[in-house]
Amino acid sequence: MSLSTNLILGGPGAGKTTRLLEVVEEALAGGVPPDRIAFVSFTRAAVAEAAARAMTKFKIKDRDDLPYFRTLHSMCYRQLGLSRSEVFNRRHLSAVGELLGIRLTGAVSVDDDADDMGEGDRMLFVEEMARGSMRDLKDAWSTANVQVSWHRLEQFAGVMQAYKDDLVLVDFTDMLSLFLEECEPLPVDVFIVDEGQDLTPLQWAVVDHASKDAIRMYVAGDDDQAIYQWSGADVARFLTFDADEREVLPASHRLPRAVFDFSNEIVSRIGQRYDKEWAPRSEGGEVHHHRAVGHVDFATDGSWLVLARNRRLLPDLAEEIATQGLSYRTRSGPSVDPAHVRAILSYEKLRSGGHVDENELAELAAVMSPEIDVGKGSPIWHDALTGILLSRREYYLTILRRGGRLQDPPQIIIDTIHSAKGMEADDVLLCSDMMKRPHEAMIRGDDGEHRVFYVGATRARNRLHILLPQTHRHYLL
Repeated sequence: MSLSTNLILGGPGAGKTTRLLEVVEEALAGGVPPDRIAFVSFTRAAVAEAAARAMTKFKIKDRDDLPYFRTLHSMCYRQLGLSRSEVFNRRHLSAVGELLGIRLTGAVSVDDDADDMGEGDRMLFVEEMARGSMRDLKDAWSTANVQVSWHRLEQFAGVMQAYKDDLVLVDFTDMLSLFLEECEPLPVDVFIVDEGQDLTPLQWAVVDHASKDAIRMYVAGDDDQAIYQWSGADVARFLTFDADEREVLPASHRLPRAVFDFSNEIVSRIGQRYDKEWAPRSEGGEVHHHRAVGHVDFATDGSWLVLARNRRLLPDLAEEIATQGLSYRTRSGPSVDPAHVRAILSYEKLRSGGHVDENELAELAAVMSPEIDVGKGSPIWHDALTGILLSRREYYLTILRRGGRLQDPPQIIIDTIHSAKGMEADDVLLCSDMMKRPHEAMIRGDDGEHRVFYVGATRARNRLHILLPQTHRHYLL
């Protein structure tokens, strides 16, 4: 029986996961057992959400009843029968770095110019991108536009492979290649692929092989949100997927009219894309432009995302927001240290005649001046807790003077657009500046930067705020 293929296109907030669960429901209602359905995705978060919702909706009690609801790497790991001891990890990566006399962290990120990474991570980036793209290493090196010498890269790749061979280890990319060489197609009738726009050529090859015995295949995604081409994602394959049927989800449950229209103007700049007819929410929404972060009123009720194209732009944004007496969260954690808050509360409790337990007292002692005998009449915490940097104490006072509470969870998240994919907030502040490498790509006419800023703009549920350019390198918003 030939494979029936279906393409499901879902824009930001269009309910793609819900639609895919409807596909699962239809399969189960048609008599397909749960263990004959595969649901694979690019990210663990997407698979976990789909599995949890499927178990709740279809009253499936055991996660093992959904053996093929997995990321592609997890699926290959399971089918190959690997154990953790056979997987190349960060400890092994550091050991390879020691053999080569270089630092290897594995911190390969599109959030910054690749040349800002250390030499070891630049070589790791090119080596992994070559394998994921199923390209010759020298060919990948010649087109990667990353400052790495060919001699050093060739040496790096050789040492890396020899190290894995000697210890009989496989990394995540090896798992995909070994699956193609050693494993049979999955014993499933329905094969569902989520976030298809983010798959690399090697991942597509795994999907093609794993789904050979399936009867129906569903590939879902949104080419307009394909922002991982830097790591080898093959959006062209998604754009040319040979589907028997194509479905466009009709409406966004996230985007109000003003944000929808603004985002679609960005989309109109993309040269190669699927045309989609879909609609926004009925609410009007708002789009505002600001000359400086200080002009933005963050005092609205609800959540905020403050997004920049590159990680190197985030510290200045955080400093501007801190100056306003606002707490926030970055990938490093909250701007208000919870340990500091506990110490401040314990100190003020003791100063007013109250009591604290041993743990609270120990935490307080770690930051309190040894000259202070805390009790009634003692100085306020700002003068007593000298173990907290003065700049931090001043920041905390600014929050309190503004009427905030140090113990309240921050309503503002500051991060890059790439890290925020899949997130949403009531208000989004989108910064138009960018670093050298993405700016050069934009000047060359690369569709990738249009997609990145489209993703940033479409995180907004109610209001989108545009920070006008602060430098000469920026995206026109």
